[in-house]
Amino acid sequence: MKFLSTNTQNSGSKAAASIVLGALALIPFSNINAEDAPPAPGAAPIRDARREARDDIKAIRVDAREKGKEILGDAKENRMNIMQNASGTKQMAKEALKENREKKVEAFKENIEARKKEVEARRAELKAQVDKLKAARKEDKLKKLDNDAKERVGRNIEYIYKGLDERIGRLTKVDAEIASRITKISAAGVDVSAVSPLMATAQAAFSKAKTDVAATKATLASETATSTSKDTIRAIVKTAEDSIKAAGESYKKVADAIKALPKPALPATSTPQNI
Repeated sequence: MKFLSTNTQNSGSKAAASIVLGALALIPFSNINAEDAPPAPGAAPIRDARREARDDIKAIRVDAREKGKEILGDAKENRMNIMQNASGTKQMAKEALKENREKKVEAFKENIEARKKEVEARRAELKAQVDKLKAARKEDKLKKLDNDAKERVGRNIEYIYKGLDERIGRLTKVDAEIASRITKISAAGVDVSAVSPLMATAQAAFSKAKTDVAATKATLASETATSTSKDTIRAIVKTAEDSIKAAGESYKKVADAIKALPKPALPATSTPQNI
């Protein structure tokens, strides 16, 4: 017996469609905005992981829709069977239809819950993957910064080495010229006894300067690191610079003493300048 009118059937179909749309709307499909910010330069692995996750969640959405269609189709078929094969009272048919709707709603709920868990699991997997990739990228960046810092410190030290060597070279030239000058003056019969002690002091200061420069180089090579500040490097170099300056001043005193010697005077000797 057919107890239900066409209006009742249409009403049931519309209600079922509303349930499908409402149920599918509840599924958190491919919304992964929290993980979808534009990737930083050099972040291709992270970008690829996010793209793969989006594709996977889209597949979950399609699967959810297909499952929803299956549930709706099964429910519709069952409803038609109930209406066509109904026997007994109208109330019994209504109860059968109600039971069919309840089963359909329960099936939708289970489908929704299953898809939610799949999406959440995929998001968790993506987050773990991205966190790992970010940690690796950060480590690589720190290594690069560390290497850059080492290169920068190395360039500064090379510049310091070059400056110290140039100043020692100038002092070496001054020492040779003044020693030659004293020898020539002494050979010309001039008493150089007032100059000799000054020359000995200057040469001792020069020897100390060369020792301090060598020690400074060794200290810079063994103790500096990427965290070494310019002030620390200056402090390490200061002893050598002070020794070079003291040696230069000592040679200037020798040159001044030579100028004060009595005639016969030879051509003016070179004086240490800019040492």
